[in-house]
Order: sequence, then structure tokens, then C-alpha cells
Amino acid sequence: MIIAITDITSEINHAEFPDLFDTLHCQSHELIIANRIQLYLHYYKTLKQSPPPQPQLSMSRSQRLVYKACTILERNLSEAICNRYLCKTLYTNHNTLYKAFKAQLGMSVHQWLMRRRIEEAVRLLVETELPIQHIAFDVGFSRQSSFSTFFKSEKGITPSAYRKRARHTHTIKQHTMKHA
Repeated sequence: MIIAITDITSEINHAEFPDLFDTLHCQSHELIIANRIQLYLHYYKTLKQSPPPQPQLSMSRSQRLVYKACTILERNLSEAICNRYLCKTLYTNHNTLYKAFKAQLGMSVHQWLMRRRIEEAVRLLVETELPIQHIAFDVGFSRQSSFSTFFKSEKGITPSAYRKRARHTHTIKQHTMKHA
């Protein structure tokens, strides 16, 4: 944690916050405050330099609605977001949102969300050593058993078997590349 603050704050004028950035003498509460200030400054600088991408003006209302909904869902992938909240946030109703998703993506909001959660789970299974229970929670499932059941219905294999197969495939590719 202290290394991250020291690395991140190297661009900041430490004279402005002498007590907060004295990482050698920080108490845990001061460390949290220093980290928050640094994050605010970092994000302010980042947003000031490059604003987040906006949907193109040439998009139809339906396309903009799907774009905004997917952005909200992507940012909150691990959260249980209901259609009512999504519609309220987007100032629309359930039927309009459903029709927009069907027209633009050929699936419902729920289908898109579940497909995206499985994609993220696959990435975490392959790229990390996280326990499957943590991955289940990280992608929005409240129980590992429901995650494993849904994963198997989508991929035809359990999450642990998928991880083993992916690692085995990766090992074979590395071995083949060495001897090629």
C-alpha cells in the first residue's frame, strides 16, 4: 500500500500535503486519507486530459440506450442490478429497454449480462489463481453452486474443469513453441 502511494504520488507536489504524504510515519487512517486524495487527483487529471468516450451523435435512440445500459452493467458487473433500477437510471421503461436490446443485440438485457459475466469468469479462471468461489462473487453470483451450474450449462464443463483444461492447453502450446 505504501509503495503504491509513493509510486502514484511521485508526480504530485508533496509540499502541498506534507503530513499526508509522509509515508514513513503514516498512521492507517492517514494512509487511507492520503490514498483517497491521491486517487481523486489522479482521476481528475486523467478525466481532464481525456474525457470518457461518448456515444456518437449518429447513433439511434435505441443504440444509445443499449450503449448506456451496457456501460452501466459493465461497470457494475458484480452487482445485482435489476431492470427497474436500470430503467430508472436511463429514464426509460422495461418494454423500450427490452426492445432496444432485442433490436440491437438480438438478446435481452439479462441474457447479455449473463453472457458478459461468463466471459469475465472465463478470463479470471484462465488468468488468475483466484478460488472459484471468489470468481463467482466477482462476476455477480451470490453462491458458487449457482455459478457452477450456470457456467456448466453455458460452457458444457464445470469452472474447475475449464481452468484445468485451459492450463493444460497453455502448457502444450508452450511446449510446442519451445520445440518448433
